[in-house]
Amino acid sequence: MKNTRLSHVVWLKLKRVPGVCGIICLLTFASVASAQSLTVTTDTDAMHRITRARALAAIGSFQAALSELEPMRQANTDASVQDVVRILVMNIYLQQTDYTRAQKLLDEIFDARKRRDEHTTRAYFALAGQVINGVRAHVERYRTFGLNTGDAELPAEARNDLDRVRLLLERLIEQARQIYEEDAQRTDTMALLEDAAKVRLALARDGGERKAWQREVVTARHKLGTSETSVANYSSVAPPRRTADNPAPSGGSQPPPVTPQVVQPSQTPASKSPTTSSAGTPSSPLKTSSPAASGQQNSSAQNPPTASNTAGTTKPLEVGALAERATERVPPVYPSIARNARAAGTVTVYLVVNERGAVESARSTSGSELLRGAATDAARRWKFRPMLVEGRPVRVAGYINFNFSM
Repeated sequence: MKNTRLSHVVWLKLKRVPGVCGIICLLTFASVASAQSLTVTTDTDAMHRITRARALAAIGSFQAALSELEPMRQANTDASVQDVVRILVMNIYLQQTDYTRAQKLLDEIFDARKRRDEHTTRAYFALAGQVINGVRAHVERYRTFGLNTGDAELPAEARNDLDRVRLLLERLIEQARQIYEEDAQRTDTMALLEDAAKVRLALARDGGERKAWQREVVTARHKLGTSETSVANYSSVAPPRRTADNPAPSGGSQPPPVTPQVVQPSQTPASKSPTTSSAGTPSSPLKTSSPAASGQQNSSAQNPPTASNTAGTTKPLEVGALAERATERVPPVYPSIARNARAAGTVTVYLVVNERGAVESARSTSGSELLRGAATDAARRWKFRPMLVEGRPVRVAGYINFNFSM
């Protein structure tokens, strides 16, 4: 209101300026006011169009939703808006079973991340996560109708559809491997590779494929769960290490508008393994280090293990919720992408904690893809009281729930 009155006063004063000078001043003032109004209108319009596109997609009007989103994706808008639009567009492509356009969009953001831009790399992980979730939902649709995706007697249309889904997943896995080769310190790459390999395993055509993808899952899980070097050096991609009272956002110096809260589970049995409906096998990364490691454990039974040599060979003790055992808590930073998309909810992060109370590995399997990275990054910096069994510290596995609210 104040700006409107000021503009009106300036307009009245400029009208009194005579001649050509007055006309020039009036035109200049009108241009500036129009530009300011356009900026505000553009930002507001973008959010309105995104909301409308979501509603259209929810009721199945996918083409109408794309007509709202595609122009925004092609325009040079704010990066966070582009991220939200890309994820929505990918979701619609998968709903339409348009795997050609889905792969093209995935390749587009993968090529863009070659600029070594951390924001673009994180945007790729968010988009890849949407692909995995979309394919997982597509596989579940087959099961809903009582169909086995590995059945060789499926109609030709279904076999062709599943083959294209497999190609999309294999393309994503190939890209994840390339990212890991470029930077082996990125533990989130192995988490992505494990999730993608598990979905591809569910789409195995025969026993040979099933064994091959089982090996891929075990390899990714082993690298994710036992690579302490990657966890120790994760600061190269995670937010700088700060105290719990002063976290720093990974994308810039802007402070987070809200502080996500840690959800304290009520009366959770210590021996109960956490489960979640949104992940295929959420507790398996916490239970298994690798078959090879188990073999070494059995073959060396005559030598009593010590706390220093059992970190990679023994299964961690499952203790359920870990929040009550924490001695140092680091709240996650609300990602700007998620904030602009108004993404909220609970993210569950599964941890393996070593004998010293430090996080050995962390991964999230539930919650919004836009929030998982922030929750996992924060969980890696938590500290816990060592768990003692018969007077000796042991590795433990459990989970933390982070509640993100606007």
